[in-house]
Amino acid sequence: MAKVTDEIRDERRLSVALKIADQLRKGEAVWQQEFNPVINKEFALPYNVETGRRFSGYNMMEIFANKQSNEKIGPTQFFTFEEAKNENWIIKKNATAIPIEHHVKFDMGYKDIVDKDGKKNKEFYKEKTEKPILYNQHVFSLKDLQGEYKLPYPESKINTAEAIENILKNTDIKIVNEKGLQKSFYAAKRNEIHIAAMDENKKDEYYSNILRHVAKAAGKEGRAFGKELEGYSAKAGDLSYVKNKFITELATMQLSMRMGLPYKPQLSEFESKQLAGLIEKKPVNLVIMANQNAPVARTPAMDINPNK
Repeated sequence: MAKVTDEIRDERRLSVALKIADQLRKGEAVWQQEFNPVINKEFALPYNVETGRRFSGYNMMEIFANKQSNEKIGPTQFFTFEEAKNENWIIKKNATAIPIEHHVKFDMGYKDIVDKDGKKNKEFYKEKTEKPILYNQHVFSLKDLQGEYKLPYPESKINTAEAIENILKNTDIKIVNEKGLQKSFYAAKRNEIHIAAMDENKKDEYYSNILRHVAKAAGKEGRAFGKELEGYSAKAGDLSYVKNKFITELATMQLSMRMGLPYKPQLSEFESKQLAGLIEKKPVNLVIMANQNAPVARTPAMDINPNK
């Protein structure tokens, strides 16, 4: 992997921000689509088919930014050039890889050395660093392969009811079922989710509502972060409130996909336009919000399977 300069990083981030902003204004972003993973099977989190690990945070944004306007979500199965080589997969000649940011606390590469005979050679080095260094990592989608291939990592299924119960147990969130309640809500001070009693014919809808409130609750101090997430206590209309709602929306979408639950977008058209302007003006805002979303969606208390 080659190191990425600040100039190239900023150019790429601007490109991703402009694409995502355009999707937001047109209502084409992945999290603006209503779906049910059981029926709409294309709605799955992008992942590496060699390792099974799912892309999250800003890496997920980099992938979603490259979907076509006629696609609801775009490709979700990816691999690197090195992984294709190890599996003897053949990549199409016209295939275009997606560059994603890869930060590691190592300085590595090749340096020139001279052996005892005076001959110059290249030697690989890898040294630990205090701060992360950005490297190039390009991923291809399965549509970029030709010929036959076998995926080494199988899809897995989750027991939704058990997963929800585990989340509630680990976060100490209490469910309060209220007969006739029209709209569910999360009471932060009491750490309670108030919701109408579950209708046996609408279990998925019930679990989906709980999931959204759990994603919101993850921003509370001491949960996904040491301190309270920006905008957690903000009032509607504040820009920080919109940022927090976006982070919660991304987390809800991801958890819905992982659990196979229906997802209904909650960001308004005006809020989406606010976000578009925010990330166009300063692309690093998208990086920050996307990376803040990652621990919300994958905080240990909510993690269904840490290897995925």
